[in-house]
Amino acid sequence: MLMYAYAVYCDSEVLTSWSCEFCRSPINEGPLVIKNFFGKETSNSFGFIGIRGDTIIVAFRGTQSTNVNNLFTDARIPYALWNETEPNVKVHQGFYLAYLNLQTQARFGLKSARAACPDCKNLWVTGHSLGAALSVLYLFDVAGQDLTAGLHVSTYLFGPPRIGNEAFVNSFVSKVGLDNIWRLCEGRDVIPHFPGRFGSDPYQQLPHEVWYHPDDDESYDICLKAEDSHCSNNLPALLYNIGDHLRYMGIRSDLCQRTDKPFLSGIFD
Repeated sequence: MLMYAYAVYCDSEVLTSWSCEFCRSPINEGPLVIKNFFGKETSNSFGFIGIRGDTIIVAFRGTQSTNVNNLFTDARIPYALWNETEPNVKVHQGFYLAYLNLQTQARFGLKSARAACPDCKNLWVTGHSLGAALSVLYLFDVAGQDLTAGLHVSTYLFGPPRIGNEAFVNSFVSKVGLDNIWRLCEGRDVIPHFPGRFGSDPYQQLPHEVWYHPDDDESYDICLKAEDSHCSNNLPALLYNIGDHLRYMGIRSDLCQRTDKPFLSGIFD
């Protein structure tokens, strides 16, 4: 799934032909037939929906290396309510606004993909960095709705930041199922530890962490609980870095040649 999460950084032309650097990778799980793009290529607000066999795959674009510092310029980013009927469920305001920019297109794209593949059985949603955060909000939005009826939903997240509070995390796990959430953290990646945990209702990271040990892409631990001290949380904060965020499983995220602008300004500032 990493290659799909990375491929969405590339331009739509090479994605349509499935000829991008990551598309051609020998560790790719197979080619996709791209059915929809959503968002704007003049921003980082972008993703694709494709079909492989009996599976619909949705990928959201993340932050570019030149802008990744914006993810944690303010560790006390304010919350937004997901909706008024669940006042305890709170999410990162910037991520929420970014998702709202994509919501209609991404939901319509899934509807179109299901029409093109009525026998599809699975929905996999993936992303890296900000793309992982948007993947979570998308799945939180569509899971359990008519739009996903009959589909087995799973999400594969690479280096996501914290997205919401404990109530949000609990609600997300209830909707999607713990066994269907895979949150990967590479070594000393700093981004999964932001925003920081402050106040009486702090941000909380998603559970089911797969933590690849620092400097060893073949050794890992799996922690089912959120904020488990046996995985990446066991490292001193001073050891966290950006380099590991840009290199999952030994593969850099910036191999695509991009012609569009790299980042949707204002999400994190």
